[in-house]
Amino acid sequence: MALVVVLYSLVTSQAEIRFSFGFARDETGNLPPMPVIFPDQRAPIVRVTESGERVMEMFRWGIPGPKQYGEHPVTNVRNVKSPHWRPWLKPEYRCLLPISPRRRRSPWSFSDRYRLR
Repeated sequence: MALVVVLYSLVTSQAEIRFSFGFARDETGNLPPMPVIFPDQRAPIVRVTESGERVMEMFRWGIPGPKQYGEHPVTNVRNVKSPHWRPWLKPEYRCLLPISPRRRRSPWSFSDRYRLR
């Protein structure tokens, strides 16, 4: 069985992101390509302001994890019934992520060795 790590990247130009997401304001500055984005790293998000305007800004990615797991940031919520996650499910904490998902196999994966060619 292969261990799969999900990584995110952003290699799309700001003009293409603006066209796709339709934001009015870009607060990211000169955004270089980001071949790998990890939780707890600054990366662009698109959010709706209180006035209803879409804006692209740099934010630290991730949601604070549960205390029993060291509060390390995570990028997804797995149990929406958990009291820990409920405050983060409100609309004001939601955003769009202009990313390209990538998958990388673990170096311990046997599937590459035995793949049919």
